Amino acid sequence: MLEAKDIREITDNNAELAAVLKLGEAIDIKEFSEEKRKIKIALLSSESGKEHLIHYMIGKENITIKSFPASRDSLSEILKFYPDILIVDTDTVSDALLKNLLYNLHLAYDYTPIILAGRNKQRLYHFWQYGVFDIIDLNLQDKKADNIIDTAIRLKNTLTVNFEENMLDYLARISDAKSIEDVGHSKRVAIYALNLARASGINDEQFLRNLYLGAKYHDIGKIAIPESITRKRGALYKNEYEIVKRHTIIGYYIVTHYGMLSEEVGEIVKHHHEWFNGTGYPDELKGNEIPLGARIVAIADAFDAITSTRPYREKKTFDYAINELLKFKGIQFDPDLVDNFVRLITMS
Repeated sequence: MLEAKDIREITDNNAELAAVLKLGEAIDIKEFSEEKRKIKIALLSSESGKEHLIHYMIGKENITIKSFPASRDSLSEILKFYPDILIVDTDTVSDALLKNLLYNLHLAYDYTPIILAGRNKQRLYHFWQYGVFDIIDLNLQDKKADNIIDTAIRLKNTLTVNFEENMLDYLARISDAKSIEDVGHSKRVAIYALNLARASGINDEQFLRNLYLGAKYHDIGKIAIPESITRKRGALYKNEYEIVKRHTIIGYYIVTHYGMLSEEVGEIVKHHHEWFNGTGYPDELKGNEIPLGARIVAIADAFDAITSTRPYREKKTFDYAINELLKFKGIQFDPDLVDNFVRLITMS
């Protein structure tokens, strides 16, 4: 197993990583109490006046709603507004524009719950893969809408980035960028993981926060892996694979030591490559010995990896990815969680 002295050797030999971590040590990490602030909701719609309807549905005073026209140009303006929630009036937005908008919001990195509002819910379910939080009817008859929006607000507040996470976000972006095909991977995995947890009946806010952070930083240790390996177009040699395996321990060390995140977050980062049958790494944990958060991230990570382009292969279809999860159910993945994920991803 990789020891602390091995990690020090790796960081000492990686000038870029060592410099960033040294900068992180110099930062005086403090706790800041959040002031009472208005919740900002961005509404994408080609029809005027619907923001008043949302105000009425939510019934809260501390909310600012800004409407943006249904066009591609609105994306940059929405990001500048930095909303807590995005509601999309899908009756006035084309599928092509909606896909483009949702995909690019992944790259914004900070989590923003996205709620789709439209009359035809069946049309909207397949957009779940783009990080949709939930689906509502934008009318007074949808009695669940206010509860859905309120839940989204609470989740956003729970996942709001703390001061000490800014450095980790920077490191995670560098890590993703070391393999061009991985840009946005960590954010997508975090969204998949949150949706799987909710689909599994998990609503504990502290668990969801730890899960989100663990998923977002699950590959942060790859910052210490040479790009000659992370960008290799062919299969890895055994010694190269052994180097890649170190990223879980290095990641654990970074998030718990430099990022000062909880042990629970660190355990997710450390154990997301354990296999349910005990043949994974780094500790060959088996079954329920593997932390629940790590078991969730393992499925989310595998699904996104399969459905994304990699240096050594083209991306596969959703059906192919689902069949792979089912094929390795009980071997690599928690069987109950796989069943929950498949039901969620295939709902119609």
